[in-house]
Amino acid sequence: MHSMFNRAAIEVSEALIAGTARNVERFIKSDIDCLKKSFSDFKKIHFLIIESDSSDATLKKLAQLKSEHNSFDYISLGNLSHTLTKRTERIAFCRNKVIDVLLSNPHYSQVSYVAVADLDSVNAKLTREGIRSCWDAAVDWGAMTANQTDEYYDIWALRHDYWNADDCWLQRKGLERFTSPLFAENLSILSKKIHISPITPPIEVDSAFGGLAIYKRDAFVSSRYVGLREDGSEICEHVPFHRQMKEN
Repeated sequence: MHSMFNRAAIEVSEALIAGTARNVERFIKSDIDCLKKSFSDFKKIHFLIIESDSSDATLKKLAQLKSEHNSFDYISLGNLSHTLTKRTERIAFCRNKVIDVLLSNPHYSQVSYVAVADLDSVNAKLTREGIRSCWDAAVDWGAMTANQTDEYYDIWALRHDYWNADDCWLQRKGLERFTSPLFAENLSILSKKIHISPITPPIEVDSAFGGLAIYKRDAFVSSRYVGLREDGSEICEHVPFHRQMKEN
């Protein structure tokens, strides 16, 4: 009864599927097709892609997709690398653009859920059933992030007290001071890439991603992405975003 009620909520809701794009010419069409099928239970879905710094035919592919789908739109921010020199800084800037557009464009006023998706073929195995399963969970959630069929790979975005409490790359760097690079990588990253059965109940985390996250609208617009620490070093933009979200 509970899951049927939750799944029914999808059918009366609009979703915005948003992503950032750079040099995704090879994957973008198949990724959009897969996402479209996987989210097809929603009353209506919109696509908004934020592109920057591509040197391949990504822009041409995006224009083609816009001409083929009336629910598809994109914004190109040009060459951000001239002013935002670090990758995570650019990604955070592009992700924040989605929040700005969602808040300012009346076209998206009825959107209840926002799905943030990577567009580099990582979601190629996504299914309608996988999306529906988020609404089967007997917990109230503001965000639900992806599991994988083999192993959960996105350790940099992960924060969990026992599983991965800190930045895995900083941990590896610290361990390399007194052990081999191979052991440091095994301990800080590879050993944490665990298999999670699809029947496992949702795991509460402080942050995660895994190529796809679905947010309730209010949770999504409550935060901002940050790609750099105060000292200018790179951080995973999802971690401060989710920290703010939980605080709010």
